[in-house]
Amino acid sequence: MLSSVLTKDHGRVDKLLKMFFDSLRSGRPDELLFKEAEIGLKNHIYWEENFLFPAVYKDNKARIAGLEAEHGAIWKMLNELQDGISKDDLKFLEWKAGGLLRVLEGHDINEESYIYKMLDRLTDEQQASLMLREAESSYAPEGWVCKILRDGSAQ
Repeated sequence: MLSSVLTKDHGRVDKLLKMFFDSLRSGRPDELLFKEAEIGLKNHIYWEENFLFPAVYKDNKARIAGLEAEHGAIWKMLNELQDGISKDDLKFLEWKAGGLLRVLEGHDINEESYIYKMLDRLTDEQQASLMLREAESSYAPEGWVCKILRDGSAQ
C-alpha cells in the first residue's frame, strides 16, 4: 500500500519538475510551478526521513544513509534553482533543473525498488499508522473553505 502512494507521489513531483523544465525552454520560468514542485518534494523528503525510513531503518542502515545523503543534494539543488530564478539565469536554471531530474530518476528507483517494498512488508496497522502521521502534518491550502461555503449554498 505505502509503496503505491509513494511511487505516485514521485510521479507527481517529477511531472511538476518536468513541466518547470519545459517552461525554461520557453524562456519564461514558471515560478509557481517550481514552488509547487519544491514544496511537494521537500514534504516528500520530510515524510520519508521522519516517519517512513525509521520504520525500516534497522535492516537498511547503509541504504537509508545513502538515500538521506541524496536528499541533502536534492535539497541543495532546489535551493540553487530558487536562487537561479531570483537571478533570472536561464542557462543555469536549465543546467541545474536537468541535473535535478537526472538525480531524481536514480534516487526514485533506489527508493522504489527496495525501501518502499520493505515498507509494504509492514503490517496493515503499521502502514496505516505511518499514513496517519502524514495526515496529521498536512494542512489545507491558505484560503481553502469547505464545499458548502465554497459553493455559497450555506447562506
